[in-house]
Amino acid sequence: MNDAVAELAIGLMVASTREIIAADQFARTNKWLEGSFRLGSSLKGKTLGILGLGSIGQSVAKRITPFGVSIAYHNRSQSNSQYQYCPTIIELAEISDVLLCLLPGGANTNQLVNGAVFDALGPNGIFINLGRGNSVEENDLINAVTKKKIKLACLDVYENEPHISGALRSLENVILLPHIGSATVETRTKVRRILLPEICFSLLNWRCFSL
Repeated sequence: MNDAVAELAIGLMVASTREIIAADQFARTNKWLEGSFRLGSSLKGKTLGILGLGSIGQSVAKRITPFGVSIAYHNRSQSNSQYQYCPTIIELAEISDVLLCLLPGGANTNQLVNGAVFDALGPNGIFINLGRGNSVEENDLINAVTKKKIKLACLDVYENEPHISGALRSLENVILLPHIGSATVETRTKVRRILLPEICFSLLNWRCFSL
């Protein structure tokens, strides 16, 4: 699963900085006939802030470093890591060009990413959420994107999925995905291979016990 989510994170970083989705629409609607598409940005020299540097965050950092990207992170406590540690989410957002949220669900992470975080990220900042929808104050995110307090948001998880806010769906500077972080053939095949023997063993034990 780590590989699949990390690959998606890298893909969204490239797609958002180079504005690939908007460029696709630009080409499809023949706007190219009216003039050139706007310039994108390079990842080289940028800072990726990872909110929740667990195993997936480590996988993302390892993959994106060769692009010339610097890594900073925030956890509840500093880990034994080579990357720059920020003691607060605000401090992480302030130095990040891209803020990647990989927080788990639960009461401890509920709406930790709010308007103050988006203000700190700034009008050129990109926010990506591949963690859990509850960790983001969705109304604050909508406000930040609508008023261009941040440049772009890329979301794979939502507060009330599979229901996605109409406000989010109406915004051009938002990339929306249907929770596909781990949705690869390879990952699902591996999960089945791991779980199937355990399920069969459990059923066998239950049957023997019931006899």
